[in-house]
Amino acid sequence: MKKIIFSGIIVCFLIVFPLIIQGLGGNSFSTAVELTPGTYEGERMKGGDKKYFFSDLKAGQCLKLEVNLTPRKAAIGGIVLYNEDKLHLVKKEELVQGEPAIFKIIYLLNSDKDSHRIYIKNYCRLFYFDSFTINFSIEDFYDAFSETDAGESLEKAIDVSYGKYKGYLSGENGNDKKDFYKISVEKNSNLILKAVSLAKTAEISAIIYDSENNVIAEKTGSFGKEIKTLRYITKQGDYFIEFKGESKEIIPYEFELLSKEAETEVEKESLFETLNLKFIFGTIFLILILFVAGKIIYSVWKK
Repeated sequence: MKKIIFSGIIVCFLIVFPLIIQGLGGNSFSTAVELTPGTYEGERMKGGDKKYFFSDLKAGQCLKLEVNLTPRKAAIGGIVLYNEDKLHLVKKEELVQGEPAIFKIIYLLNSDKDSHRIYIKNYCRLFYFDSFTINFSIEDFYDAFSETDAGESLEKAIDVSYGKYKGYLSGENGNDKKDFYKISVEKNSNLILKAVSLAKTAEISAIIYDSENNVIAEKTGSFGKEIKTLRYITKQGDYFIEFKGESKEIIPYEFELLSKEAETEVEKESLFETLNLKFIFGTIFLILILFVAGKIIYSVWKK
């Protein structure tokens, strides 16, 4: 009974407080320690010390990392992100004096691979860090309800149909630079695309390719401004939509694909509203004319 109570206390403590481990992290890629979402605290690092970690993520997931380094008076150090081939992705380094330094990295992964192993190196290059804290989380930025990232090429495009969707591009925060979607379109029908960027600092480009991979439409729009393309399809087949954009932040965007029938209903509704307005103003104008004419006839009759 006492053992059960003691175990429960330990579990509660680990949930409430950061995980504190002496010697946190491996000393090389081969001994890297896996990070799962949470907060970790490590002890002193001297010049030349390196701590290695790794995390496995799916395409379309975003790694969010915040490392707090507390110097002993002054120290030089930082963090580096590597892919599974140990190739450098992101590096942040700083001379830290007095106050702790906070390094933040956000990295959204594309669909080049179904899963990615990311390595994280936390290091002290010169002098001493008394301690360091790692806050680590993973966020899903899947495209078009797919639980993955839309492909970076026509060959890896995600299948979609008429309807509304949401997608994400990494901007400078990752390697998800393009998203491709594929839709099958019937002969002698319309392919209508509406899209808008939801990132204040970004504009997006939408490009439509025909079944022979020729560009048939291309539009660009900034934050909050809808871009729209309409193409009459004479040849049945698969058509592709590419989205791309540049920004210092992750770029969420929304798009809608409409058929000829759906767009016709919109046009009918708009026409109906226009006719209603014309009828109202026409009626008012006619009443005014009749009123003026009546006044003139009455004045003439009195004379």
